[in-house]
Amino acid sequence: MCFQDECKRLRQSIKCGLINRLTVGEVQEKAMALQAARVNDWMETEILRECVEKLQLLKTPEERLRRLHEIPEVHADPNMDPSYESEEDEGETDDKKRGPCIAL
Repeated sequence: MCFQDECKRLRQSIKCGLINRLTVGEVQEKAMALQAARVNDWMETEILRECVEKLQLLKTPEERLRRLHEIPEVHADPNMDPSYESEEDEGETDDKKRGPCIAL
């Protein structure tokens, strides 16, 4: 059914008193409700499409190889320096800081 046929049927229904004439505000309310439903539906479809595309990409041997050959980023953490003293270490003696040492 085309849009023009729907409009013609709506006008006839209003003329016959089957449907009350809509105000601009009522039409606006309905349009906003439909807009929300339309946007939500579009977003769900788009999210699903992107997930499917990503899964298809991840399944390819080329993507697996690309990820295997990526060089991981390594960041220095100054807190891991053995000479770094945290607030927790301040009250301890040197022997407690070292902890038990095992000679091999």
